[in-house]
Amino acid sequence: MHGHTYHAEVALRGSALTRGGMVADLAWLRAHLAEVRALLDHRLLDEVPGLGAPTLEHLCLFIAARLRTAGCAPAWVKVWREAGGDACLLHAG
Repeated sequence: MHGHTYHAEVALRGSALTRGGMVADLAWLRAHLAEVRALLDHRLLDEVPGLGAPTLEHLCLFIAARLRTAGCAPAWVKVWREAGGDACLLHAG
């Protein structure tokens, strides 16, 4: 068995700023991203409930859906694998 290292990037878009002048509280966003990472990191992706086939596309969809469930609407999610140069960018908003 072998593994791959994936990277993910999430962009937010908003029409209103918080009282602190942000689209979203970044500490809140980091906490939710950490929850998503815990579901995927050092796991057999074939066995992650709700992921489906562990493709770049499904990883984008999974991350976007988890963030939406937490109350965050990502504008887009990008997942890539540097070793192969593969990437997927999902416009989620």
